[in-house]
Amino acid sequence: KNNRKRISELKGQLEKVEERFVLGEISKEQYIKFSSLYEQQIKNIELEMGQFEKISSNLEKAVEKG
Repeated sequence: KNNRKRISELKGQLEKVEERFVLGEISKEQYIKFSSLYEQQIKNIELEMGQFEKISSNLEKAVEKG
């Protein structure tokens, strides 16, 4: 639940960076720096969530077998 909230926050920040770039408030270099940072953080959280789901699934199977 917290990870999904964090992903939502990061996507919002990414949209703000895009908007500021379009409006000319930040440079292209700043846009690239921050957009890649936010995208990487989103990707890392999604990977963590995927790994947790696999572990959780395996635990449920183990409990059923027990």
